[in-house]
Amino acid sequence: MVKYLMKKRTITTRYNSEEADGLDSIIGESYDNFVRLERRNLLATSSITLISYFGDVKPASFNLSLFELPGLSVNMLFTILLLTCIYFFIAFVIYAYPSFRESKQSWKELTSKTVQITSEYNWYYFDREVLLSDSRYYLWLFFNYIFPVVLGYLAILAAILKAA
Repeated sequence: MVKYLMKKRTITTRYNSEEADGLDSIIGESYDNFVRLERRNLLATSSITLISYFGDVKPASFNLSLFELPGLSVNMLFTILLLTCIYFFIAFVIYAYPSFRESKQSWKELTSKTVQITSEYNWYYFDREVLLSDSRYYLWLFFNYIFPVVLGYLAILAAILKAA
């Protein structure tokens, strides 16, 4: 009966003793301070735009120490937010794409070293180290590259809807 549940299967898993250090260097050297500033600016303007959209902001005037816009309309506010979101969206995509591509290539190169293991096991196989390493990489990739682009895109759409 036990022999029936155990089937001989071939699994491929990767083992690289330097994978954690390699991933640390990919994350640490992913992009420079200029790209970080563009990311921050995109996240800030997108957040302000989305908060204004969902908060149904209706400004009467805009005062900022030396700058004043009396009688600011909703259309004008969202046109200004739209233009700033488009600028930071394009700037982030242009400046972050090379480091995004480089980090994906570095990860592919780091994980290309695999060890072939043949073993008898149940239908369920779980490699904790690989799961942790993959999760850490993909979460980092999402929060540093994909999330700002998605948030910027949604903010641009929201600003277009309000400005129109």
